[in-house]
Amino acid sequence: MWKACIALFSCCDTIIKVTFSITIYFKHMHKHVLTFIVVAIALVTATIFFGGSSPLSLLGVSKSLGTVQEATDFSSEEITLSVLDQAPGGAVVVEHTTLPSGGYVAIHEDAEGVPGTIIGKSAYLSQGEINGLAVTLERPSVAGEVLYAVLLSDNGDQVLAPEADAPMIDQAGNVIFSVFNVIGE
Repeated sequence: MWKACIALFSCCDTIIKVTFSITIYFKHMHKHVLTFIVVAIALVTATIFFGGSSPLSLLGVSKSLGTVQEATDFSSEEITLSVLDQAPGGAVVVEHTTLPSGGYVAIHEDAEGVPGTIIGKSAYLSQGEINGLAVTLERPSVAGEVLYAVLLSDNGDQVLAPEADAPMIDQAGNVIFSVFNVIGE
């Protein structure tokens, strides 16, 4: 705990020193530009400190996975998705999920800290709670890799099309997903 506090203090101290240096060097710059630079430095520093995910992810922005679609908002509904770490193999077991409407579970490869290519997908799932759902993968998972399970809404045709079936989001506007590790031999 103390090491984390010292590291965070060191991180903040560095941001303050860089900000002061930038202020002196660019004192003729417009204050909004300076603020932008300081925020950018803070995001990069926080990214390094908190595990190396994309700096934009700290703002709730993710990399595009191809065609842009609007996420489906189920802010008044309960949505859950729980996937535990898995052994390597040809399927992923979703421990528990609750869907407010019909949809799918898609399993994605890791793409630099965000969900990447889909390597597995469930059949159409009806609204409600599901326990122990097995999702078959297009390729076997490998020990040491990080995978993502993402809930996708259905556009009404009961056919999974990632460019048309948008991710489900919660009350705070976050995409519903679960990150898990493939562990074992």
